[in-house]
Amino acid sequence: MQILGNIFSVILYLSFIGSIVSLAALFSKKVLHLVQPLWFGAAGLLFYLVPVIVPQVRLIPGERQTWRYGFRIAAIIWITGAFLFALCYLARTLFAARAMRKCTICGDARVLKILTEICTGERLQKIPRVLFGEFKDPVCVVTILRPSILLNKRILPELTDPELAIILRHEILHIKRKHHLLQRFYDLASVLHWCNPFVWISKNDFELTCEMDCDRKVLKSCTELAPGDYTRTMLHLLEMSSGTGKNTGGRIAALGFLMAKQRFAAILAYPKHIWRIITLAILGGLVAAAVLLSMSASRTYFYPYPALMGPAEYSDPDAQRF
Repeated sequence: MQILGNIFSVILYLSFIGSIVSLAALFSKKVLHLVQPLWFGAAGLLFYLVPVIVPQVRLIPGERQTWRYGFRIAAIIWITGAFLFALCYLARTLFAARAMRKCTICGDARVLKILTEICTGERLQKIPRVLFGEFKDPVCVVTILRPSILLNKRILPELTDPELAIILRHEILHIKRKHHLLQRFYDLASVLHWCNPFVWISKNDFELTCEMDCDRKVLKSCTELAPGDYTRTMLHLLEMSSGTGKNTGGRIAALGFLMAKQRFAAILAYPKHIWRIITLAILGGLVAAAVLLSMSASRTYFYPYPALMGPAEYSDPDAQRF
């Protein structure tokens, strides 16, 4: 129980610092209307998983620590909830793996030709699999054992070659930029901090950040592609996604109306170079402020070495051992 109490103490600390970073991210996006790069979302994830502390403190104290009864009950509730959420994610992964068994490997010459050209241009050594299946989203990336692209065969005849190239390049960039791995780490953060609403908000917001990151990279790599043509392809996919089908878990594709609306605004009103520099400076300042806050808070939240060498300063006759 002592170990559980120490772990729960670290989780509370991470949840507090991570929530502050999430609030700063929401403020910068919703109030300041800053276009957030992928590294800022990854930094927010890091604060939920890795404690930033000064070197003179210990996460787990050397002496036998006492914990009050209420703290012990809270720790038991937390570990029970984390276990249940972990089981839910495991079950969802198993259902997704079962659904993928019904998919067939793509043998369409047009799809494979365009996919090979894109992977060569993006210098991707390993060409991902393309699977045909029945699901709601026209196209998405799934990550069970290795990333694969799921393509709804029903929509294939409705796509022109340029539209298919845009769609496949977008999904390839998800894989190349490791969005699927970062989102799995956000799944881990949501399991550890299941009782914190800010981690769920950040998790959904990071999905949108990944989509916008791919949008920018597609437009940057295809200089001949106009933003209007790109958004028209997205609208075409949004229209086709209204069809019926089976959902597949672990997907990256995001074609919901509200998310698409934000993506359109970011594509069509991309900030000028000077505003991108200002945005990076502001976001970098927010990350630096969060690091300094975390280090400052760790001096009082955790246990400095001098406290371990002196008399017992944390003893409480009314406290119970955890």
